Amino acid sequence: MDKAKESTSNIIRINNQRPASTFLGVSKKIFDTFETVELHSLGEAISLAARVADNLQRFGYAAIIKTTISTEEVKRDDGVARKPKMIIVLKRTADFKKKVEEFEKLRASNPKPAEKA
Repeated sequence: MDKAKESTSNIIRINNQRPASTFLGVSKKIFDTFETVELHSLGEAISLAARVADNLQRFGYAAIIKTTISTEEVKRDDGVARKPKMIIVLKRTADFKKKVEEFEKLRASNPKPAEKA
């Protein structure tokens, strides 16, 4: 892995501005460097974080080892709002590299669909 692209943190802040596939890819990159990944989400992004964690576990890349739910105060123009916060800690599986290789082979064998003009 290129040093410039190597992760310096194992924390991913999940938001609703990107699809789950983005966070799946980022998680897999971080697992190249770290044994664990933490998915942090606030409010409506909690369901997306749960989906990402579930997919990583279902496809055999990671195991969910800890889930924490709390509330966090968020400053707003009209005061302070309390939002639910969830942190999911995932641990890389022993056969992580094998699963990544299998996925890459499968992706290479399936050409991308032609783009519509």
